[in-house]
Parts: sequence; C-alpha cells; structure tokens
Amino acid sequence: MVSLGVLVLLWAGSLALNLLDDVGTATAARTLAAELGVESERCGPRNLLTMRKTCTGSTNVAGRLRIYVKYS
Repeated sequence: MVSLGVLVLLWAGSLALNLLDDVGTATAARTLAAELGVESERCGPRNLLTMRKTCTGSTNVAGRLRIYVKYS
C-alpha cells in the first residue's frame, strides 16, 4: 500500500511543494523516481519577468520518496 502526503512550505518569497510517498523499499523509491523523471534535481531558467526559477527533484530515505517542486 502506498500512502501519500503533501506538504507546502512558504518562506521569504519562496514556495516548495513536497509529495511524500512511502513506497516500502529504497529500490522501489529509486524506480518510482526514475519513472517520474525526478531522480536528480533539475532547474529551469529564471523567468525574465520575476527573475525566479523553478526546480524539481527527489530525495529517498529508506523507502520514503520525497518529490519536490521549488519556486524561488
């Protein structure tokens, strides 16, 4: 069974959206991150109007996958 949770953090003009997924094993977490294309952090170019950038990525600790989107 997969349990999902969402955590949104706001600080100093930045926003982070976190999706927490308890997939059970570290191997399953790595596989899911690869399938979603978030195995490493990727950042887009800064928006020319706001000079902010968006980054996506994931972390994996003992089968608990955290997928995040940061806007700063």
